[in-house]
Amino acid sequence: MWRFITRPYQVKNSQLLLIDKCNHLVGYDKLFCNYNSIILMKEIDVKNKDCEKFSNELIQGECKFLVEISAISNLESNTKNMTLSLLDFCQNISSSAWKSECYFLLADELSYLSDFENYLDLMYIACNQSNRVNEYGCLDHVAINLPQEYIKEFCKFAKGDYKNKCYKGYGYKLGTNLTKNEFMNAYDKCAKLENELLSGCVDGLLWSISNTNAKKRKQFDYCKLIPIEFSSVCYTKYGSNFHTFKNYINSTINIKDYCSKVPINFTKYCFKGIARGFDESLRFDIQKGVDECAKFENKYRNECFSELLRQFDFDFNINSEDVIIKCNIFPLEFQEKCKSKIMSNNSK
Repeated sequence: MWRFITRPYQVKNSQLLLIDKCNHLVGYDKLFCNYNSIILMKEIDVKNKDCEKFSNELIQGECKFLVEISAISNLESNTKNMTLSLLDFCQNISSSAWKSECYFLLADELSYLSDFENYLDLMYIACNQSNRVNEYGCLDHVAINLPQEYIKEFCKFAKGDYKNKCYKGYGYKLGTNLTKNEFMNAYDKCAKLENELLSGCVDGLLWSISNTNAKKRKQFDYCKLIPIEFSSVCYTKYGSNFHTFKNYINSTINIKDYCSKVPINFTKYCFKGIARGFDESLRFDIQKGVDECAKFENKYRNECFSELLRQFDFDFNINSEDVIIKCNIFPLEFQEKCKSKIMSNNSK
């Protein structure tokens, strides 16, 4: 949840509600106290307008998201009506990112119900709405939550590229707790799917294998087995495990040595993966990310900065007044691209 909570710098100039018991607090503590007061003030009603008393739409969005978390505890007792109410509730959130996250949470919670199989259509509707606003991977995430025998049924609702993304969850499920000897059998199940679903399934399979082997540096074994058209994906995921591997063994191994075993034709994908892993390992600290990219060899440095910019797809609470400050941390040739990306995300 840490990446989805409004950052303290965004509330420094925000008008907060004047709830007496919160007045002695400052900054985010005061804001969170106000949130809790709204949630506890009355029986949760997703139609209430209390969150709209905040002047900042990002804060309104976070407030409504927390209201949803409280309300969703009643989902199992009146699933269909509650789901329809929450779909309307999410639609009325102004912040595009919090709106997307609201739909995502609803789909996620539906997948955990004891009778989830009765609500596959509603799960898809919620995920589809989330994806239409911001692409946070709702379909493959929800698919992973489901028993393997229901994933294909769920993915039937998806169309086009969304269906391929949904099958990423199917591939992930195939790769869970596999031995090396079982890996190709799982790949064969992906290969038997329609051609347009193969890449999503294999991506999920390699993702699962990557997570399982992150601390052991054994993904090489699987990258050697997979057909060459998927080698770039495999070595990218291997690279993204660098931070986990290094921390797990308390190693001083550097980036160059870590990627040295990768076949030379795919070395750049290892470096790309390492840069992609910065969002989690550095917890969205832009300055640290830029400093790490500066350590890359010249031929991989631009790729690193490009991957670092991807994190703005998730850092959705960034305030427009902080755009220039954040983007000026990047090298000059990336600053304009950085600003346009953030402003594009904020306008969705």
